[in-house]
Amino acid sequence: MLSQTLFSYATHISHGERLMADLDSNGWPQSGRRRAVEIMRRCFAFHVCGDQHLGCVVQYGIEDRRDASVAFCVPSIVSFYPRKWLPLDPPVRGTQGAIPNRGDYTEGFGNKLTMFAYANPAAFPAPLDNLAASASGHGLLRFDKQTRKITIECWPRGVEVTQPGAKQHPGWPLTFDQRDNYGRQPVPGCPKSKARPICLNRSCRSSTTGPANSSIRCASRPRVSSRGSSLTVCIPSASANRPIA
Repeated sequence: MLSQTLFSYATHISHGERLMADLDSNGWPQSGRRRAVEIMRRCFAFHVCGDQHLGCVVQYGIEDRRDASVAFCVPSIVSFYPRKWLPLDPPVRGTQGAIPNRGDYTEGFGNKLTMFAYANPAAFPAPLDNLAASASGHGLLRFDKQTRKITIECWPRGVEVTQPGAKQHPGWPLTFDQRDNYGRQPVPGCPKSKARPICLNRSCRSSTTGPANSSIRCASRPRVSSRGSSLTVCIPSASANRPIA
């Protein structure tokens, strides 16, 4: 899914000043943010955005941490307003990697956020005549339809990406599975679908007319994350525009 910016506040220093939260993000209001992230999660959507002047890869949390979509905020091609990820507190659960301060956090609006990678400016504030120091650059995504793998690349400005040994920002590349975008733990015991393995959309609904709880192409086992309710699995017919329930 494409949108202007992140559905969380994923920076701490803006143009040299520390902010607790910044309305220049879609982390607020929480009600709208939650509805948007829930819709993305239902269809296992990967989120691509920008406008934060900081290249980063995060995963949203709704009920729990890491239970919703992964997002890539691409860096600015020319960053005149540098920002930095620099939390004061350690993560609730850290993640090992090439850069520090990775893991589970609660951002300034109270939203759950997991930081996997970020491209802080090397000089802060960075001089405008040295765009590499400002962490300017561009992002590149590779989608493998066969394996469902999503590879995220983040390149500094001025790097010739086709040259041998060309280096991305520290922490990249990263690879996720499409199914990582629905991070809720499934209820065990849901039966596998007996439908033929054709490439169709399979939805799991709480009623035949209600919104889908989850929807993904070619899933052999529907994703169910709550007990105690009756669910309907809908598989579109290959020969008619109607569901096979």
